[in-house]
Amino acid sequence: MKHKKLFKLRFIVAITCILGMSAQAQTWPAPTLTGSTITTGTSYYVYNVGSNGYLTAGGWWGTQSNISAQPRANASTSVVKYTATNTSGSLWTFQYNLAGSDVANWFLTPTNANSSDGSVETNDYDWSGRLPNRSWNVIVTDATNNIYSIQVPSTYAGYVATQYLGSSPGTEDTNGGTCNVVRYNRPDGDKYTKWKFVTQADLDLYDARILLNKYMMYAKKKAIDISPYISIYEAGVTADINTAAAGLLTALGRTDVTSSITNPSFETNSFAGWTNDGFTTQSNDPGQGWTKDGSYYVEKYTDKSNWNLSAASLTQTVSGLSNGLYELVASGHAVQQNGGNPLHTGAFITAGTQSTEVVAGQNYSIADITVTDGTLSIGYALINPVKCNWTGVDNFRLYYYGPLAIPLITPSKTEFSFNANDNYLTDNVSVTSVNLSEDITISAPAGISVVPGTLPSNATNATVNISYDGSTPVNGNITFTSGSTTSSIAVTASPNTGCFVPLFASGNLVSNPECTDIATYNSWGNEVIIQGANSYCGSSVQVTGDCGGSIDYSLTGKLSANSHYRLKAMLYTNENGAAITLNGCGIGGTTDDYLVEVNTGGSWELVDFTFTTGTLGTAQNFWLNSCGSINGIAKNATDIRMDNFELYELTPYTALQTPTELTKSTVYIKENSIIADFELAQSSNVEISVFNAQGMLLSKCTESFYAGKNSKVIETHVVSGIYLVRMTQSGQSITTKVIK
Repeated sequence: MKHKKLFKLRFIVAITCILGMSAQAQTWPAPTLTGSTITTGTSYYVYNVGSNGYLTAGGWWGTQSNISAQPRANASTSVVKYTATNTSGSLWTFQYNLAGSDVANWFLTPTNANSSDGSVETNDYDWSGRLPNRSWNVIVTDATNNIYSIQVPSTYAGYVATQYLGSSPGTEDTNGGTCNVVRYNRPDGDKYTKWKFVTQADLDLYDARILLNKYMMYAKKKAIDISPYISIYEAGVTADINTAAAGLLTALGRTDVTSSITNPSFETNSFAGWTNDGFTTQSNDPGQGWTKDGSYYVEKYTDKSNWNLSAASLTQTVSGLSNGLYELVASGHAVQQNGGNPLHTGAFITAGTQSTEVVAGQNYSIADITVTDGTLSIGYALINPVKCNWTGVDNFRLYYYGPLAIPLITPSKTEFSFNANDNYLTDNVSVTSVNLSEDITISAPAGISVVPGTLPSNATNATVNISYDGSTPVNGNITFTSGSTTSSIAVTASPNTGCFVPLFASGNLVSNPECTDIATYNSWGNEVIIQGANSYCGSSVQVTGDCGGSIDYSLTGKLSANSHYRLKAMLYTNENGAAITLNGCGIGGTTDDYLVEVNTGGSWELVDFTFTTGTLGTAQNFWLNSCGSINGIAKNATDIRMDNFELYELTPYTALQTPTELTKSTVYIKENSIIADFELAQSSNVEISVFNAQGMLLSKCTESFYAGKNSKVIETHVVSGIYLVRMTQSGQSITTKVIK
């Protein structure tokens, strides 16, 4: 008897590693300007949450309330604050504080009692009814984040319960240029009506965090462990953050490569090295809070009554750079001198595709620049709509932070193709990663599950177990993600709907071949129907326990005497194995039971053999017994299983001659090949020839076979038709006719 393995054995060598605690993920909150609890007598920067800007004065007559990108009086270096004074209950006044001093009689004041107008200004003009109504009703709306709403008091003629002091997404044109105007009639529920009262300490903390945030961003991309810096950043002690920023800058090893820029400060009094469209060089003092480098700088100007400049550009391509991380810094300003002071001016420092908008005078930076081809385009641009009448720029500086550490996630496999037909439902993959600063999250398509779902950023041969549910069609990817770094494994999976493919389209004598009903096989013992990982194909029949029972199937009424049959099944045994018993079939011309030993060694195996009945007994049975013996050897398996059970009568089969020694022969067609099963009384040579219906010889071979059972696959490709197979041994022949 020949046993054939049906499924592929998969040898999986699992590298087990003990993973330590995952390092703190290299993430942190973005810098946010915090506010304080409003306290009487304190001067505050008054910050609008929706506009991300500060309350200042400008616009109409230079006193209209508006929001600016920086807390400065327009086109100057003077810092603008408001001194809060509690007058009664929730009522407060806000006195204008310029360059550190309160300005006498200048208060934030509603100036038009018509609520459809809602004008607000800061000046000392004696507006009718101004003095008793310059108080504002201030209510905390988010105590955790110290966010407030501000409203005119209910005693004011323009009071509307659903209107508040606020900015808006849009701008307004005034006689002082374009403004982000503040009015007291903004609708409720808008973030543009939310305010923070920011102390100098709050602003210093914010600036410190911005600096450390920038350096941590570079360090993260260089695969430097920044966990200690994150802790300092989140602790929120300004002095410690500044110290940490200085230390991290040293660790980054930043170098000044400004020499790569041609004419970075325009000291040639020309645009040598630059491509210029619309700017001029200038030698006067720009003021505005920054100082030119050397004698010259670049500017563009129009009379302040004209409000806005036209578009212009200044560019240079810097070459010969090392690939890696850079920062571009330049000094400049862009202002509306007549008093507009808008949030957005349309003036930008540029580097590649990145830009930073320029407003009041200071140093401006573009951080997190990546150079990949040794070149970087830098410059300055005015892009319509431009909302300033004077701008200047100078002192371009370029800093190199070193090469970018390339983050990688490397799985040990590139694809999986699960197939429930082969009972291939589980597998694993090992994952290694480098230069990541965040933990790895793992996602999978429906039908596929992964354990664990996350891995540490420093994974080394970390094992991920992958399982298929056996029923969901899958065509997708298992994806590993850390920040912007991803890696994928293609995964397909086929459900078990096609797991059982019958040998023939019809003729199976077994009524429940897929083993879904225990009643079909029930005899005695611990028989159950199982499903899932322990089954072969959807469901299987199982008997467990030492001599725990038998898997039985009645053949009474299904078999005929002196007929040839083929039995095929998937079987599983452990320990000593088991035996298939065919009872009452008269096989071999005897009334004894016909036994076939089965021992699959703890895996599913195909058992496929033929037999010929003789004189039938009263009843015929198939038994797969977990206890008993074969040739005196105990066969007590504790786990036997069966699935895909098939039994066919082989027809047509006609023995034309029967020699003395060549006995029990069976010839049949399987998958376009002719197979001959036969027994020999003693070892000898057998000649096997195949003819077509016209008598043409198609194949001939002579081989030596052993005494006992033999099987030979004849190398002939057959198509539909009649074939004659002649087997000759010791001068005697037997011819069998087979039909496809």
